[in-house]
Amino acid sequence: MNIVFCTTCKGRAHHVKQTLPQNLADNPNAKFVLLNYNSGDDLVKYVMEHHAADLASGRLALYSTFEPERFAMAHAKNMAHRLGIAEGGDVLVNLDADNFAGKGFADYLEKEFFAAAFCGQEYFMWSRMVKGEMTRGINGRMAVTRNAFLMAGGYDERYNTWGPDDEDFKIRLRMLGIESAEIDRRFLHAVKHTDKARFKDYPEVAGTAYGERSACNPASSIANFGKVGMGTVCRNIAGKQRVIGALPTRVFGIGMHKTGTTSLDKAFGILGINSHHWSTAN
Repeated sequence: MNIVFCTTCKGRAHHVKQTLPQNLADNPNAKFVLLNYNSGDDLVKYVMEHHAADLASGRLALYSTFEPERFAMAHAKNMAHRLGIAEGGDVLVNLDADNFAGKGFADYLEKEFFAAAFCGQEYFMWSRMVKGEMTRGINGRMAVTRNAFLMAGGYDERYNTWGPDDEDFKIRLRMLGIESAEIDRRFLHAVKHTDKARFKDYPEVAGTAYGERSACNPASSIANFGKVGMGTVCRNIAGKQRVIGALPTRVFGIGMHKTGTTSLDKAFGILGINSHHWSTAN
């Protein structure tokens, strides 16, 4: 089972310099995708100089997109998760730039998700922030199977500033009937910092108190209508440009001549699609 940590960065190279080396050392069996979301600082220079061996081994993949003018949280996460899928991720973990994963976090996740897979379940894990007891910034930590991420349509890109995108995602996953559990708090640590970096790209919400994010009430379990984390990226700077396009939202051409069965449910199964979730999504 391939665990891929998905991290986005715009103007947070100073946090990445603290967390990335530690996270790589603490989780030697995992892969890391770092998305340079038009960061504008020395992020790329730092990674190329200090993590050349990790890039060469494939443990770390650095992607860059230079299109966004400001940080759009849900879009950035979706793009990083789509790239995590492209890197072979079975389990995708949102790991903010200021977050420490913790020693053995990937091994812990593998055991949790393997147990769920053994029972034939899609699965996700989430973090509970205990105000006053835990470091701010850890409540965006979520781990989700590749299939569950795709079924839900990722993070809802209507949330383009600091908002309840993670809570919305969690609600929609549950609406799809996907089982969940809390992440053990021993893995939930982050760099302590002020709100200056947190709200740099959207000062219009900087006055909101922590924990007072607007409520979310998803009308549907599916978000984005297939337009999930779209954009143009390049891998490890020297790589060719890659366009992340829309995901298909419909299946055409199912029939006896394609699948050898007149059962729609069996036809979907032959095509590798969970028919229950597909019908829910469409």
